[in-house]
Amino acid sequence: MTRIVCLSLLAAIPLSAEPLVVHEWGTFTVLQDENGRTVPGINSDDEPVPGFVHRIGNLIRSTQQSPAETKAPLPRCHPDVLMRLETPVIYFYPPTGQEPVVDVEVSFPGGWISEYYPDAVATTPGLREGKILRSESGRLLWKDLKIGGTSSGPKTDAPVWLVPREVDARSVRTSDGETERYLFYRGVANIEASVRVRREGEILKLSGDTRAAWLADFRGDGTAAFCRGVPEMPVKFSEYSRASLDRLRAEMRGELVAEGLFPKEADAMLKTWEDSYFQTRGLRLFYIVPREWTDRHLPLKISPAAEVQRAMIGRIELVTPEQRRTLERLVKLDFVNPADLPGGYHLLGRFANALLADEHRRRPTEGTLRWVNALRLGGE
Repeated sequence: MTRIVCLSLLAAIPLSAEPLVVHEWGTFTVLQDENGRTVPGINSDDEPVPGFVHRIGNLIRSTQQSPAETKAPLPRCHPDVLMRLETPVIYFYPPTGQEPVVDVEVSFPGGWISEYYPDAVATTPGLREGKILRSESGRLLWKDLKIGGTSSGPKTDAPVWLVPREVDARSVRTSDGETERYLFYRGVANIEASVRVRREGEILKLSGDTRAAWLADFRGDGTAAFCRGVPEMPVKFSEYSRASLDRLRAEMRGELVAEGLFPKEADAMLKTWEDSYFQTRGLRLFYIVPREWTDRHLPLKISPAAEVQRAMIGRIELVTPEQRRTLERLVKLDFVNPADLPGGYHLLGRFANALLADEHRRRPTEGTLRWVNALRLGGE
């Protein structure tokens, strides 16, 4: 009889439980000068997300009790912002036939999670005072998310929003009915990158922890040149072509899959970069962020427990001699109408405003002040 009972109990226990699988990708971006110094003020967003996305700016307005409590707007180039957390998305793959309900919490020590969808409870220490404190953590908590189905979210024509939907993940739904194929969030932080790049003549020297890196120069016309990152890299390239850009994409895709992403997820990540990374003029270093660094600087908690893969890319926008020459020329120009900025502004790259604001902080002149006022870099 004892033998029969034991066999019955064993038969009731599955030999292997299928786990909830969670995948995440995103980018940590910084701007570094020739000495590897991180240039602050990169919070200005040149790739906005749809209007239905929730933003922490709304938290200030919703909690103001009287006009006397209204704070000055946050600077367009906030001196505390050393890093951008760009477009992380979280996908869910539940066990077959199941629609679990989960809680997800993301923390950002030394930062704020500034945009997110669907709605969540955001904690933003220092926001009302306009200070990003390294000793505090911004947080985002999604409660009681139902996982299941393949419904997409609100209608939009924004590629940065549509491309991440091109995966096989199940949808998420909040108790208030907001639905999307993934969880989305962005942030800003007062922290340094895990990698530093210094220029010595025509050589760039890389230091820090990464297992794979690429130095790439983009011309803004669909062509690029790149080399696989090593501790010392020549900064001059001979071959600029669309084929080089295709090879760069292919190499990075392979490394993202090696980090644990599904192929469709890796494709989605790279497609979201098309305009702001691959088609925008500039010299930049991409690198694989170690999982240990990500878990320490962006802790992720999921309940009930899940099998989690996180593939994060670091991106360093590098200040070039050409940009320095352009900056020196621009701050000497005289202009009055902010709507008619002098030519050459676009040559400063994606973070032109941060470079101009940094120049004014470090070497203020009437010319730098003219640009700060014209671009309203002290406030929105």
